[in-house]
Amino acid sequence: TRDVVMAGARALEKGDWLSCEGYVLSLPVWSHLGTEDVVVKVKAMLKHKIQEEALRTFLFAYSAYYDALSLDQLCEMFMLEKTVVNSLVSKMIISDELFASWDQPTGSIVMHKKERSRLHHLSLQYSDLVAKLVETNEKSWDSRYGGYGYKEQRDKAGGWNQRGGGRGGRG
Repeated sequence: TRDVVMAGARALEKGDWLSCEGYVLSLPVWSHLGTEDVVVKVKAMLKHKIQEEALRTFLFAYSAYYDALSLDQLCEMFMLEKTVVNSLVSKMIISDELFASWDQPTGSIVMHKKERSRLHHLSLQYSDLVAKLVETNEKSWDSRYGGYGYKEQRDKAGGWNQRGGGRGGRG
C-alpha cells in the first residue's frame, strides 16, 4: 500500500490528479471503514481533497510559467466549482504562497513574476535529496526489521525467531 500511495503522490506531483485518484481510491483499505454509505462518503471526500491539492500543486509548480490563468480553465482542468477554485487561490494569495492577483472583470489570475533566490533553489534541491534519503532509509529499515510483510517472510524461512535461545546458542 505504501508504494501505491507513493505512486499516487508522484502522479499528483506531475499534475495528473486522475491517476492519483485511481491509485488512492483503489486501495482495499476503504472497504473496511464500515457500511457502504460510509465508504461512498469517504471516497467522495477523498476525491474532492485530491482535486483541491492537485490545483494547489499545479499552481505551486507551474505558476512561474504563466502570465495569467483563467478561472474557467482551472475549473475545467480540475473539475471543481468556481467558488472552490476562487477560495483556494485567494487563500494561497493571502498567505503569500502564490504571487498573483485576481483580475475580476476577466475572471483570471494574473501572475506576478518573482524570481527565486539562489538560496531558495538550493534549499529545494536539498529537500528533494533529503526526501529520497528518507524513503531509501525507510525501505531498508522495513526490509531488515520487518515491515510490509518482510518479517513474516523471514520467520517462515527459519529466521531468528525459530532458532531458540537468543544468546547465540550458548544457553
